[in-house]
Amino acid sequence: MISYIRGTLEEILENGIVVEACGIGYFISVPPSTSSRLRLKSEVKIYTYMDVKEDSVALFGFESRAQQTLFKKLTSVSGIGGKTAMGLLGVASVNDITAAIVSNDINTLCRAPGLGKKTAQRIVLELKDKISNEEISMAVTGGDILDSPDRFMDSRVETIEALVALGYSKSEAAKAISAVYSDGDDTNALLKKSLKKISER
Repeated sequence: MISYIRGTLEEILENGIVVEACGIGYFISVPPSTSSRLRLKSEVKIYTYMDVKEDSVALFGFESRAQQTLFKKLTSVSGIGGKTAMGLLGVASVNDITAAIVSNDINTLCRAPGLGKKTAQRIVLELKDKISNEEISMAVTGGDILDSPDRFMDSRVETIEALVALGYSKSEAAKAISAVYSDGDDTNALLKKSLKKISER
């Protein structure tokens, strides 16, 4: 599998880009939201997923490892192909999609072209238990796991784990933390605020 391609952006097309690396031009399918941020003749690094079928081979491209990982999860759902998964990544961020899966937000998932209510429900059903606590903490606070101080990340992850251990669902934990989290909260403070928020419902 090709994990990523680094090279010169030679073309921006309606449904993808062409990146030249080592004298070879790779056509990579990317959403318009990605290609619109790229500049011709600039050096780019595109994370990729190679989709091999009996009659075709396709490369799908992503701006980040998080997008690539989510794409793999989405295409593991029965009935979700690369085109549908790419369409969803084109209209919503990784954090928004993750939060939608955890909180059963069907409307956000249905923003993707050709993705109906039943398919969105299947995504939630098959993926909600595959979303890690770290991914949930990023989704509910809108952060980037690579840019977050470890102690703040730990407080969110530990609070999710504590709430789940107390019998609350990941969805309830995510919603509570999203509503009360403030920069600098340690685990104890965040857990107390989250429990208070849940009790108000």
